[in-house]
Amino acid sequence: MSTASPTPLPDLDKLLDFSDPAASEAAYRELLPQARRLGADAELALLTRIARTLGLQGRYDEALALLDEVETHAPQAGPEVAVRLLLEDGRVLNSSGQVDASAAFFEEAYTRAQEAGLVGLAVDAAHMLGIVLPPDPALEWNMDAIHTAETSTKPAAQQWLGALYNHTGWSLMDRGEYDQALTLFEKGLAWRQARDDEDATRIARHNLAECLAALGGDTTGT
Repeated sequence: MSTASPTPLPDLDKLLDFSDPAASEAAYRELLPQARRLGADAELALLTRIARTLGLQGRYDEALALLDEVETHAPQAGPEVAVRLLLEDGRVLNSSGQVDASAAFFEEAYTRAQEAGLVGLAVDAAHMLGIVLPPDPALEWNMDAIHTAETSTKPAAQQWLGALYNHTGWSLMDRGEYDQALTLFEKGLAWRQARDDEDATRIARHNLAECLAALGGDTTGT
C-alpha cells in the first residue's frame, strides 16, 4: 500500500503580516507539525520565519535563542536554511540597534544565496544591505537588487520590487536625483496597481506626487 506524500506548506510569505507579527507567529507555529513531516529543511526554514516574527515584536532574545537552535541543526539541511539563518540573524541585529554588525550577515547571505541559485533570497539580502549600509554603497546594492528582480522569472525575486522601487526612489530623492527617482516611483505605482493593493497603491501614488512636486511638475493626474 502506497503512503501519501506529506501536504506541502502554503505560501509562507503571504502569512507574514508586518502589521500583526504576533498573528503571523501563531500561523507559522500551527504549521510546525506539517513542516516536520516534510523534513529538516522545511522545519528549520519555518523556524527562521518564526524568529523573524519574534524580532518584529521586539522579542530579540527569544528570536536569537531560536536562531541558535536552528544553527545547531543547520548542517543537516540544505543551503536555503543556512541563508535564511544569516538573514534573520542580521535582521535581529539591525532591529535591535546593532546596524553595523548586521551588514556582515547580509553580505554572507547574499554570497551564499547567489552560489546556491536562491535568487529571491539574494534579492532579500541585497535589499537589506541597501537599508543598513551608508548611502553610496546602499544605493548600489538597491540598484543591483532591482536589476536582479526585474530580470528574474522567479516570483520570490519579483515580490521585492514594490519595496525596492519605494526605498530606492527615496534614496535618490535624498540625493537630489529626481529624474531617476521619478522613473522608479512610476514603476512602483504601476507595480502596485497591477496587484490591486489599495493601501500600497495610495502610498506609491503619494511618492510619485512628492517627486513630481520636487521636479516642479503637475501632480494633479497622479
